[in-house]
Amino acid sequence: MDGPGEREVGPRGGPLPLGWGLFVLVLAACFPLHPYWQSDDFVAVTYASSASRAFSDFAGNQYGLEGVVWFYRPLITVSFWLEQALGGGPHPALSHIGNAVAHAASAVLLGAIAARLLGPMRGWLAGLCWGLSPSHAGAVFWAAGRVDAHTAVWIGLACLLQVRAIRRQGRGRWLALLALAAALCSKEHAVVTPLLFVGLGLTLGRPGQRVRAVLQSWPAFALVAAYFGLRTALFGQLGGYDAAAGRDLLGQIAGLGDTTLTLLNPLRRLGHSVAAIPDFVVVLGYAPAALAIGTILRRRQTRALIGCFVAYVVLALPAFPFWAQQGVESLRYSYFSFAALALLLAAGGPVPILASLAVFALPTVEQHRDWFAAYADVRAHHQALLEDRTELPAGPLFVAGLPRQNERRTVVELHLGVDRLLQPPFVARDPRRVFALRPLTTRADARVVPYGEMEGLPFRAPTLRFEGAESRSLLPPADLPDLELDGVTRVATSSLDALNRGEVEATLTARSVRASKFRVTVFTACGYLSVEVPDAGTGTDGSIGLRDVLVARHVLRDGADQEHALFALAIATTFDLDTTFPVLVEALDADGVTTHANRRPWMLTFDRELHAFTHPR
Repeated sequence: MDGPGEREVGPRGGPLPLGWGLFVLVLAACFPLHPYWQSDDFVAVTYASSASRAFSDFAGNQYGLEGVVWFYRPLITVSFWLEQALGGGPHPALSHIGNAVAHAASAVLLGAIAARLLGPMRGWLAGLCWGLSPSHAGAVFWAAGRVDAHTAVWIGLACLLQVRAIRRQGRGRWLALLALAAALCSKEHAVVTPLLFVGLGLTLGRPGQRVRAVLQSWPAFALVAAYFGLRTALFGQLGGYDAAAGRDLLGQIAGLGDTTLTLLNPLRRLGHSVAAIPDFVVVLGYAPAALAIGTILRRRQTRALIGCFVAYVVLALPAFPFWAQQGVESLRYSYFSFAALALLLAAGGPVPILASLAVFALPTVEQHRDWFAAYADVRAHHQALLEDRTELPAGPLFVAGLPRQNERRTVVELHLGVDRLLQPPFVARDPRRVFALRPLTTRADARVVPYGEMEGLPFRAPTLRFEGAESRSLLPPADLPDLELDGVTRVATSSLDALNRGEVEATLTARSVRASKFRVTVFTACGYLSVEVPDAGTGTDGSIGLRDVLVARHVLRDGADQEHALFALAIATTFDLDTTFPVLVEALDADGVTTHANRRPWMLTFDRELHAFTHPR
């Protein structure tokens, strides 16, 4: 029995079996089949294979990646370490099942909260709607997407404990604070949780005591303030993203509106590859949301409609820099905010929820198919590399045909972390560097080198080509006269200003070879950038100025400074394990035909400060 002053009043969550039933149903619906790692997963798993590195994230940037993003997510890193510790190494099934369990738990927590707001039947249906939304695929089926699934558990638990504290007039608030602290250590999105506490206080506080219920949220605001203080001390800034990404306010708002329509009616973006869907069926996909809003207005429950809208905006705010991104792969950023839409549909009664589940069915099938096919594709490529690594000639391995994403561009595959594929913990000994032989940028006008199709690079290092996941071949090196190089081997970020002003010189000399121009290609793990610069030599030796290379464009069309080689290298010097990059230098004649190329990679070393130079705060 409740003690004195602890008796709960108001709607309860309903029978416990409903919660377990919801958990089992959502878990079964999002259970991964033959899962594997993808893209950022390789970065996370490699970094978290060391306990000292994993726990160091409590005092620094996630995965030790400084400069590009400022993420404080130590519990996410520790979760990857814990899985490897329990499994004796990396096991993708363990990570992916953990994601599915977290997502199912989040659905139960949302259902329990919604049951107290709307009543048991509509509340648990809201949890079911949220749990089965196809827009959540990236957060559930991508191991690194756990930043959303795990954080949602802690936010949901914090809100549910706050509801309990409101019912008990403030008793037990410290439990909600502990859950909030865990959420803040999982993803920056948790900073909006105190605002959710305020909304719960206004909604569930007893008549005449709502102000007191709202004031119970002050410890949560104090905790978030302390969190911001910690962030500022660690990173020198409050946020985790580049603020410049959200300067186009109208564009961001329009993007959020477009995403909202897709969340409510995924048929408009998903489901078209499974079957030909007539336009009128796509239009009918909006009916559940329209029915819910119409029912709410007919019942004159305007406050409920306004409350859902405010909650949606609050939950979406931390993802503001990504509002304008409207691709299928960007729906993961709306993982949290869809909770408010699920509440909106549930407020209209069971019919809108059930109708929404019918609309979700085909897109869900498509998402599952795409993700499970991507698992198989990445696994096949990775296993082939693991099998071939000891049979291939020594040296760095250049690989053509590694897929960045699936053909329909709904699932990322081998985009980041390519250099981790043949490193510990995926290999026990004899690791080797892997370079994706493709342009670093996905732009159609990127400069492309003529290697990787019929012949390999001129280097005396192996070039492997994949033609699909099942077929691969070792390409013969391009037969070109050797170009002997001499000169700069290390680039210090601290000297770039002086280099730009001409106060220092840094050149690469091509011995006894003059050219109309030189093509210089720098290979990073995730792709290369290739530029063309004039021959600045005199006499019999060609000369390449390092400044000319760094300010040259690696794309063909004119555009912003960010398309200069220096900016692209700033990303690579943050994410690559090794910041010493192989360089190919080709001498070109007046017709653009290659006459010479260096057969041994010229190694050019950068430091980790480059991104801070190109993107000053």
